[in-house]
Amino acid sequence: KFYGLMTDKEDKTEPPYFIQKENLMMKIGHLKEELAEIEKAAENGDLTEFADGIIDLIYVASGLGNLCRLPMHQLWNDVQNSNMVGKVRVKSLDDATKRGSTFDVKKGPGWVGPRGAEIIQRATEIREKNKNQG
Repeated sequence: KFYGLMTDKEDKTEPPYFIQKENLMMKIGHLKEELAEIEKAAENGDLTEFADGIIDLIYVASGLGNLCRLPMHQLWNDVQNSNMVGKVRVKSLDDATKRGSTFDVKKGPGWVGPRGAEIIQRATEIREKNKNQG
């Protein structure tokens, strides 16, 4: 609300959606700016600016998710679980992922991907139900 971005749909019972394209592109631009600041700070060896950039990137990304009415906590927990269960550490460059590093992990045989579509659909159904009852 402070930046005037929540004017297209104020109703918190709205299901997840993309905000207006102009606002969406502006927020994506903000994400790119923050990532550029992180890269610059890393190149300059400035740990304070690096930390600030990381926090700003998370803050802007979280705000964008909120603007789009995404169930951020559920999505975060789902991706966290997916990232921590069923992945194995790369042990050699022959086994490396597209990142080409042994400081990486890859999907193991028990890996299950995030269920983002299911979570968003469930949030949509719940909000539609609440909207119709209200």
